[in-house]
Amino acid sequence: MYKHEPNPALKTILTRQFGIKVVVAKKRNIYFIDHIKFHFDEVENLGTFLEVEAIDTTGNFTIEELKNSCNYYFDFFELTNANLIDKSYSDLIMELEN
Repeated sequence: MYKHEPNPALKTILTRQFGIKVVVAKKRNIYFIDHIKFHFDEVENLGTFLEVEAIDTTGNFTIEELKNSCNYYFDFFELTNANLIDKSYSDLIMELEN
C-alpha cells in the first residue's frame, strides 16, 4: 500500500496533467474499533454513506477473518445487498449531471 504525505503540489501537477472531471464535496468522520475503520460520509447531492474497512498492517489476520469482521458490521448495521454501491462518488455525481 502506498501512503503519501498531503502536498498541494501533487494536486497542481495532477490537475495540469488531467484536468478536473468532477468535484466531490463531502464531510467525513472516521472511527476505529480495533482493526476496523469506519468512514461516515455526507456527500453533497448524494446523501450519507458508510464504508467499513478491515485493516491488517501486521499480518495477524487471515483474509477470512478480515471478511468476517466486515460481515459482522454489515449485519450489525442491518444492511442488505441492496445497500451496496459499486460506484465511486464521482461516478454517482456524474450520473446525476447527465
